[in-house]
Amino acid sequence: MKAAGEGAAANAVVVHVSGKDATPEASLKASQVKLASWAQLFQFADRTDLLLMLTGCGMAAAVGAALPIFIIVFADLLTAVGQGNVSDNSFSGPGGALENGLIMIYIGAASQAAGTIFGTCFELSKNRQMARLRKAYIRAIIRQDIGWFDTSDPQQLPYLIGSCTSYVADGIGSKTFNGAEFLGMGQLGS
Repeated sequence: MKAAGEGAAANAVVVHVSGKDATPEASLKASQVKLASWAQLFQFADRTDLLLMLTGCGMAAAVGAALPIFIIVFADLLTAVGQGNVSDNSFSGPGGALENGLIMIYIGAASQAAGTIFGTCFELSKNRQMARLRKAYIRAIIRQDIGWFDTSDPQQLPYLIGSCTSYVADGIGSKTFNGAEFLGMGQLGS
């Protein structure tokens, strides 16, 4: 459904047809559903949401960048353990196993903190945008012609609102921005 005059984010729903009721016509119709653009998907975002998403992208890139660094430090740790013996400073000296182990702990703690900020920023932004989408959806339903209410079941409205907005919520949540995490991993790892 489309919020009157407010874009088509709500009708960017991909319909999956399966089961015994599936027909070739229904499958063809489902494959012809037009997906929403990025602008339509984030049409309910304000400046605060954009700032939250930008912060989340930065933190996601930091989480992604932590993995290649962690692998390098882990390789140094294995080298220090493999080359050292108990009598010299290879375990506790500079570049030793103890120092590399502590660096790995620090990387893990920083990655955990960045991941928490990343997830929190995107969930806050998603929840704020979904509240605006639901309000627009309700306004669009209220603006319908009176005949629409005669043909529609009012008991299904909460289900329709929830099901349509859940597809949009999946599109604007933190799962969508895992790409920033993988970009950070790829940029630092290459």
